[in-house]
Formats: sequence, structure tokens, C-alpha cells
Amino acid sequence: MESVQQQSFPITEARLITTATPPLGPSNPRIRNILMVAAAGGVIMGSGLGLLRDIADRVFRTSDQVASILHVDCIAVVPKVKGPVTLRPCPAKDRLCGLGAPNHQA
Repeated sequence: MESVQQQSFPITEARLITTATPPLGPSNPRIRNILMVAAAGGVIMGSGLGLLRDIADRVFRTSDQVASILHVDCIAVVPKVKGPVTLRPCPAKDRLCGLGAPNHQA
């Protein structure tokens, strides 16, 4: 009966050669490698998205763009006004002037 039980539970022959020593540093995760790969991936993805937005932008930003794309001379550029635009009475009758508009002499 005892020999049958020993056959069903095989015992491996292993010996302890030396005692285990604590590691000098963590083996996983390698934080420095992960941060370098993440930073490179972020730069690549950010540059790619910026390039896609620039390609998808179909707005004229400079008079040179108008001249080169449409092959016509640019005769005027409308400046962007920062902040809210309020209207004030203009010296000319029946008109309203914006903040940056010149005064009209009547």
C-alpha cells in the first residue's frame, strides 16, 4: 500500500546550493525604457495630429497664400479683432463705428 502511494506522489530531487540574495534593483517594469518609449510615441502622435490639422485647414491666412493658390492679387486683408467689439456713434449720420474704425469726416 505504501509503495503505491509513493508512486502517485513523485518526489523531485532538488538541493539547495546557496541561499537567495536580494536583488540590487527592480527587474520589472523598466520605468526608464517605458518613459522613453511613451515620450517618443507622444511626440510622434502629436506631430502627426498637428500635420493632419494643418493639411485639413482650408483657410487663407496670408496674402501670399491667396496669390499663390488663386493666382490673383490680394487687394485687402481683414484683421482679427481681439475681445468684444462695441459700437459707438460715428460723426457721420446714420452710421455706427467700431472700436478700431477711423473717424469719418462729414
